[in-house]
Order: sequence, then structure tokens, then C-alpha cells
Amino acid sequence: MQKHSILESLLAQHRDLQRLIALMERQPSLEPDPAAPHIGLLVDVLVYLTQFPDVSHHPVEDLLAQKLLVRDALAPDLVRELEAQHARLATQGKALLRDLEGAMRAETLSLELVALTSRLYA
Repeated sequence: MQKHSILESLLAQHRDLQRLIALMERQPSLEPDPAAPHIGLLVDVLVYLTQFPDVSHHPVEDLLAQKLLVRDALAPDLVRELEAQHARLATQGKALLRDLEGAMRAETLSLELVALTSRLYA
């Protein structure tokens, strides 16, 4: 893959992720009823938002940042911040999915609390 196509791919992924976040923001709320018509869509969006970046997107960004760091084209503080953000998002995403799964089974948190957490995550 050529350098410009890697950047184009990352930018396209950012646009796609922003669209999904906008979709979530347009939803009125996660209703307490797991049978609510939009709950499946929101679950799918949350799974994608919390898993795709960690598996496919952030590793590419991290590798790119490391290459730029070696060439003194990016400040070490920025690389550390990027890596810290990626680690924080991964931890928060896993916790959100765990909470959502528990709420859907009425084991732990309410769906209203998971809805708030998901909005904060996005």
C-alpha cells in the first residue's frame, strides 16, 4: 500500500467513525426495553466503534506515529499522547461493551446508564 493511500484510508475511516457517532447522537436514548426497535442498531454501532479502531485503525496510526517519531517529524509527547488515548479508548470500549451486555440481560447497570456511558465514549 502506498503512503498516500494509507493516509487516505485512515481519513476515510475517521469519516466513517464520525458518521456512526452522529447516528448514535441522533438516537433519542437507549430505552430500558431491550426489545426497543433501535437497540440492535445501537448495539451494532457500539460494537463496531469499540472494536474496529483497536483491531484495525489504531495499530496503523501507532505504527505511522512511530515512523514519524524516528524521522523527528513528530514530537515524542504527541506520540505518547496518541498511544495513551488509544489505550484509554480500548479500556473504555471493553468496559462499555461489558456494561451493555450486562444491562441487556438485566444483570448489572440500567440501559439508561449505559446510554449515558456510550454517549460519553463516543
